[in-house]
Amino acid sequence: GIEALLLWRHCALALSSDTECLSIADPDGWLVTARVGIYPQDMCLSGSSVLVCGGADGEVHHLSLPELHALRTFAVPGVAMRIHATGDAAHVLCSAGDEHMYTLLGRVDLTTGTYAEIARLPGLPGAVQADAAGVWAAVTERLYHFPTGETQPDILLDGFGLIRHLERCSDGLLITDPLEDMVAQLTFGAGAQLRPLYRSTIGQAIFI
Repeated sequence: GIEALLLWRHCALALSSDTECLSIADPDGWLVTARVGIYPQDMCLSGSSVLVCGGADGEVHHLSLPELHALRTFAVPGVAMRIHATGDAAHVLCSAGDEHMYTLLGRVDLTTGTYAEIARLPGLPGAVQADAAGVWAAVTERLYHFPTGETQPDILLDGFGLIRHLERCSDGLLITDPLEDMVAQLTFGAGAQLRPLYRSTIGQAIFI
């Protein structure tokens, strides 16, 4: 049940939803494991620490590296599913709703712990990634971009399956879409263009 993988210095981080644990290993073997969340879903690096979406516990967990000591928790609404941090803030996608599922896109101030909602989007959380101008959010078949401080998107693209990973590159975005079995590059020139780079069964992926 590995939900997320990350590289940190010479170590690998693995987040397991089945065991509800975050583990870190170096080339010689596993170093330490920490219990975190309830069916945790995602994680990201924040300097010399890691932020973990705790899943059904409705929290973002802040842990030190490489010791995995608990530093702080941040309460968020719904089920914490996806996260990306930059500077002193983290953007989080949470699933919410009973009969009709929707996604909450929010921003957590890592200094004060304050949570601010940006948008409510129909569908399931896919991926989130901040850039210099705002934040990208992938939800079910759509990809949104919200400028900083705005609650309405300036870019809305559809036709995807469910994007699981987003990463900025020099001329656009790299994406993985497990439902479409595709890794692709999304560029923005005279309109958005999607260029498939690899097609096969996509589970987890790390862009290096």
